[in-house]
Amino acid sequence: MGDSQTGGGGSVQWSIDCKHLKETGYLPGQKSRHAVWGSCATGREGKDKFTVSVALPEGVTLEQFKKGLKGVGRRVVFKIPINKNPKQITISWPDAKSAD
Repeated sequence: MGDSQTGGGGSVQWSIDCKHLKETGYLPGQKSRHAVWGSCATGREGKDKFTVSVALPEGVTLEQFKKGLKGVGRRVVFKIPINKNPKQITISWPDAKSAD
């Protein structure tokens, strides 16, 4: 299984945990920019599914959150305030070896 976590804590924090790294690289950019890419050897296209989890901000109900969802082309878009929670947004995918 792999996962990506994004959230706040004084500024935006992010981390990626890939247990079966296939490849990775760095995209050089401007002095204050950090751009990286990579791919995981697990997660089978057309078979496995991403799980996207969002922690609701304080004072926001699920119904209120749903009302803020927008469809833009074939994408779902929403805005939430950045909270002090390093796991505010989590995207995970299965380990292909255990996905069946």
